[in-house]
Amino acid sequence: MCNNNKMKDEQFDRWLQLRASLKEAKKKKDYLEIINAAENIIQLDKVAKHIRIMTPIFYKEIGEAYYKLGNIERSYIFLQQSITGFKDYRLTHQLNKPDDWIKEITVLTRKVMKIEKKI
Repeated sequence: MCNNNKMKDEQFDRWLQLRASLKEAKKKKDYLEIINAAENIIQLDKVAKHIRIMTPIFYKEIGEAYYKLGNIERSYIFLQQSITGFKDYRLTHQLNKPDDWIKEITVLTRKVMKIEKKI
């Protein structure tokens, strides 16, 4: 049991490190590092479900970074994954308010529609 708690603590520490790395990369507008940190956060979620990482946020970060790097096709893919993730979350989790994440879904949908016109 002690090893399990130690592993959870290590995973949580990793989560904090990755979030800090992402925040710093966003501040520097280092889009490749944003992608790297967000991808690592998504991978961490696969093994550390106890942290309850809201992965659609990080798919959005990746999509926006790819957009700023000029990779419209990759941006489109990740923004779509973000929309799907937010919609799935709304269907499978108890919400604090009935409109939780609707604004985010709406904004992302508009971005995706703009990208569709470019591809």
